[in-house]
Amino acid sequence: MRKFTTITDIEFNEFSRKYHNTSFYQSSYWGELKAQTGWKSHFVGVYENDSLIAAAMLLEKKLIASFKLFYSPRGFLINYNDKELLSFFTTEIKRYAKKHHVIFTKIDPYVMYQERDINADIVENGQDNFQSFTNIIAEGYQHKGFETEMNLQPRWISVLDLKKKDRSTLQKEMSQTTRNLIRRNEKIGVVSRVANSEDMEVFKDIMTHTSKRKGFLDRPLSYYMNMHKFLSKGEMIQLYITELKPDIAIENYSSEKKQVLKRIDDRQRKIDNNEKVNVAKLEKKNVIDNQEIDRLDKKITEFEELKKSEGRTIVLGAAIYILYGNEVLSLFAGSYDHLMRYSSSYSTYWHMIEYALDSGYEYLNFYGISGNFEESNPRIGLFHFKRDFGCKVVELLGEFDLITNPFMYQVYRIAMAARRQVKKLKKRNQ
Repeated sequence: MRKFTTITDIEFNEFSRKYHNTSFYQSSYWGELKAQTGWKSHFVGVYENDSLIAAAMLLEKKLIASFKLFYSPRGFLINYNDKELLSFFTTEIKRYAKKHHVIFTKIDPYVMYQERDINADIVENGQDNFQSFTNIIAEGYQHKGFETEMNLQPRWISVLDLKKKDRSTLQKEMSQTTRNLIRRNEKIGVVSRVANSEDMEVFKDIMTHTSKRKGFLDRPLSYYMNMHKFLSKGEMIQLYITELKPDIAIENYSSEKKQVLKRIDDRQRKIDNNEKVNVAKLEKKNVIDNQEIDRLDKKITEFEELKKSEGRTIVLGAAIYILYGNEVLSLFAGSYDHLMRYSSSYSTYWHMIEYALDSGYEYLNFYGISGNFEESNPRIGLFHFKRDFGCKVVELLGEFDLITNPFMYQVYRIAMAARRQVKKLKKRNQ
């Protein structure tokens, strides 16, 4: 017998962590973070024969008068292909929503729509969840469209599959440029370290620089601090600072220079000792190696000057990663403009790939991209960057609204449209 009921945050978290395609948004800790900006968490589920078979976190937000909305981030933890279960759960959600004066419930399921490859092309005879989509629509949910850009959460994401792979395999699947930059950074002393809340001001400063460069709206320091505070309770957040240590670069380039000098000395010794060698050929090699010494000297000088101007440890960038379910997710990342030539993001991601592999995670979620794959799209570079790591494109189902008060829902939509129009006008007049 099935029973719809409220459940505890502990019950919800235990069910969520073990679910096959769960997201960190589907945790009570995310609900606690959202409570800091006025959201209230409800936890509901369906029991069958004493086993929890479906669950949801419903975040409640006040709208106008006594009316509210529910948002279930990344949707319900439910088998959307089970039409009977979805119908039962939807009916009960509507009753629960009406009881709390909720106008509509929004969901954006963490469910793939149709399988795509590394180039975002639809995979012939690939997997899809068309039946899930059809079942959701059949229950009266209004689909908000196949968006190509981010709305509440990205509908298009880049995901690196780690299952049954090792470091060597993953590097072979990367682009040559990505492999070269990772190896170069190891040579010049670009390293990532796990940081803590005390480093959050550094992270915020990096994000401020990055947001100005890329033109997105950054969040206040308090938001990042609260995120670290609440998600740390679930041991699901890691802050990484990526740094450059010039002494490592100087040591490596100096060691390389010694090897080149030794080659030149060995050749010269053969020439001086009148050994039976092709002198012209050896001298030609010496010319090439002397050019290499010039290059290495320039590199040594570059990092010696960098050490003088920036110090022995130089912060390049930072990232926040979320550890939940079977994936590691890159939520925020940034770098300093004047040090971008050291490509810190390549090292940061490679470090997290190694961590995810060693910790047994199945995926590294590089997160949101634009669903517009035209080369003229100003955001196409982000897709290229993630693709070069070997990421496949994942297209999700999108957003749906389950309406429980049609009249007030229309009032809400009109009000939101007017609000957006006012914002546009303000931007034009700035």
